[in-house]
This record gives sequence, C-alpha cells and structure tokens, in this order.
Amino acid sequence: MILRGFLPALALTGVFLGAAFPARADLGAAEAGPRQELSGRKYEAWCGTEENIECTVEFSGERMIVDGGKGITVDQLKNVLTSQKFFRDKHEGVKGSQCKWLGLGPAGCHVYFEFNYVSSDGSNRWATVRFMNRKVSAGFRSDLEAWTGEPLRNIGPAVKIVE
Repeated sequence: MILRGFLPALALTGVFLGAAFPARADLGAAEAGPRQELSGRKYEAWCGTEENIECTVEFSGERMIVDGGKGITVDQLKNVLTSQKFFRDKHEGVKGSQCKWLGLGPAGCHVYFEFNYVSSDGSNRWATVRFMNRKVSAGFRSDLEAWTGEPLRNIGPAVKIVE
C-alpha cells in the first residue's frame, strides 16, 4: 500500500508550503482592506429632473455635498435608485422611459442617481443627479459605493433582497 506512506508525506508538504507563504485574507491577493477609498474627485453633473441645472457633487469627509452646500451623511440616506432614462423626448424614446442601449447608446440618455434621504429638518426628501457620460457616471457610482460602504444593488419586482 503505497498510498499509506504518500498521504502523510503530502500532508507534511502542505504544512511546509503553508509556512513558506504568508497568510492572506479570504480573498487572498484581491483583498483590498476594510473599505474602498474615495477618489477625491469633484463631479460635474446635472441636478434635478426638469432642466439641465449644472451642479458639482463631491464626497468630502463623511458628507455628499452638492454645490458647496451642507450636504448629507450616510446616516441620512434611506435609498439610492439608479437607472438609465431619456431626459428629453427623442425618436428613440420618450422622456423618462428606460434607455435601450444600441451600440454607444442613444443621444439624450442619462444615468440617473435618485437619492431618498431624511433632511436636517426631519422631512423625507428626494434629489436627483444625472450624467450623460457613462464613464463619469461609473466613477461617481464607485465613489458613492465607497462613501456608503455598500454596493448599489438592483432592486425590483423580480429581485428579492435576503439578509
């Protein structure tokens, strides 16, 4: 029975190899630490849903700030909805309808980030930040996830969140 002598030798080899390489977290070399870092970038966006109101959004300290205002903390944030919708009526779709990306995407399609939050006076409020540039919106999403400490998840009638 050659296997009887082989198995203990194999186990001993595993112990030596384990000692030779440093221990890593559960995701090994992919482990980035406790939290994704913010980029420090200021985002030029459009705010609101009715007009193209230019605004600047940044994550500073523990706050998301629009146009240098007071901003909100993560604790004030109740929900974030993301979608890709038409901002204006176009031949590809009607304002507010979901975009159907064809190639690089139709003109007039914006990436919406809709924030439901509790204002400093305790009222329930909604705010919208939009981007037409998908690369910029991807950077904003990454910073938003770093700021909240949570990934944004798709939620809808067919998606059930179980925790």
